[in-house]
Amino acid sequence: MSIWRKSLFMKWKRRGMVFMMNDLKAYLRYYINSNKRQLILVFIILFLMMPFFTFNYFGLPRNPYSEDTFYTGFIALGAAACAGGCILSYLLPIYNFRYLYKKRSHELYFSLPIQRKHLFLFNYISGLIVLYVPLLINYLLGYLVMLGFGYRARLLHMAIPLLFFLGLSLLLLIQYSIFTFLSVKCNNLIDSILVNGAYVVMPFIVIVAAAIFFSNQITTILGNIGVSPNEFINMGLIQILLSMPSTIYAFLFSTMQALAIDMFRADNLINAFNWLYFLYWGIIGILCFWFGWKSFVERKPEDAEQRTVSLFGYPVIITVITFCMILFVMNIDGGVIVPSLIILVAYFCMIFFSNRKIQIKKLHVIVFALLYIGTFGFSYLYTQTKGLGMVKEFPSLAEVKEIELDVHNYTIEDDNGMRFHDTKKKEYYDGYSTVIQDTESMQFMQDVQKKASKLNVEEYYDESYNVTITYIKQNKSKVYRRYTLKVNKKNKDYLQKLMDELKHTEKFTGFKN
Repeated sequence: MSIWRKSLFMKWKRRGMVFMMNDLKAYLRYYINSNKRQLILVFIILFLMMPFFTFNYFGLPRNPYSEDTFYTGFIALGAAACAGGCILSYLLPIYNFRYLYKKRSHELYFSLPIQRKHLFLFNYISGLIVLYVPLLINYLLGYLVMLGFGYRARLLHMAIPLLFFLGLSLLLLIQYSIFTFLSVKCNNLIDSILVNGAYVVMPFIVIVAAAIFFSNQITTILGNIGVSPNEFINMGLIQILLSMPSTIYAFLFSTMQALAIDMFRADNLINAFNWLYFLYWGIIGILCFWFGWKSFVERKPEDAEQRTVSLFGYPVIITVITFCMILFVMNIDGGVIVPSLIILVAYFCMIFFSNRKIQIKKLHVIVFALLYIGTFGFSYLYTQTKGLGMVKEFPSLAEVKEIELDVHNYTIEDDNGMRFHDTKKKEYYDGYSTVIQDTESMQFMQDVQKKASKLNVEEYYDESYNVTITYIKQNKSKVYRRYTLKVNKKNKDYLQKLMDELKHTEKFTGFKN
């Protein structure tokens, strides 16, 4: 009996799949016939962006069969594919689910003899077809142009652009799923455009605000000595974790770098990009697809043409933008009272727009107060703990490969008394530089930095000695420390003595303006 039931269940399941596939084919035929003009326009735009542009690039006077030409041709084709794919993955979900934003069309589509979950899949798949088919055709046309004009000596070399497109397709699928979720959560077209657009722009606003905030905090801790926030905080990693377009272009740049470094090894492409990013964004994409599907099935017709009330809509956007504005005004010269009032007004204007009415709730005031208190509290904690113990003026020499020293004398008048004198060559120098690599000399150079730190002045002087110490780490990253010393006899004697001690170094150079 159980076997009979199981076979009957499988029979009905197969029949249901056949019905769904037939419905999908019918829907796709209807979709293509209804959107012929739009599809032709998409194809033409992508054609101009990808194969046509690549063809014109190779038509310029250059050596057509060189590795450099193939490499730069891939840059042009890959960048155009990323741009076209990102734009389409943003627009298509809004366009395909636009019937959700009108009550009449909402009721019409939901009254079709198609299950809601299948209708969601039909819209989702039709968008993917419009995304991938024109993109793939035009990418392959551009690729054929590259093979026709470019370097064709190695199979791996020629396969890298195709492998890149596979990775790009996966990332675009994830981004398309994210925008599909956001489009389904919105209740009108204006909100859908604004919410999806905000999720594109917000990560970049967050990165800029965070960079300014941490730059100001580090300057407060160490002074204005040229320290970059990237030394202590991986801003590039944060940007990739927040922004899908940044991840897509990071994948392109990593592939380009692997292609440029060594075109003969497959492991360079495998290691070109941190594949954990694919896993991270893949999980987000799966969750967005699932919750988008669920939200679509549970939608009510009366939600159409109403304001969007989803937590992932205006509440998140307003909170993040307000937080970024607060970060912008931290440590601002002239006080924070006036900027804070401006932020408060902007915050409530965004609240009023999202609610479509002027109404102040206790929750709005509490959220704004918590944002301000939390940001100022973290700022105080960060400066008092010297960046939670991470912000250090003197880098660890264990990570350093070599140190560069550069000393310049900036004076208004040509005064030999303040210049550096080489007694052997009997010449005066406006500055000198050298590179140190051995451990003992690097420790000496760090002692020089400590001395320069004590003599450093915050105010800008037209006449000054500028001392720049560059730490080059094992991973080839650079860390800068810049100090300004007054032009006086004491500082001049110290820097003159330092020059005399460093003249024996192999890479010592004295120079004149």
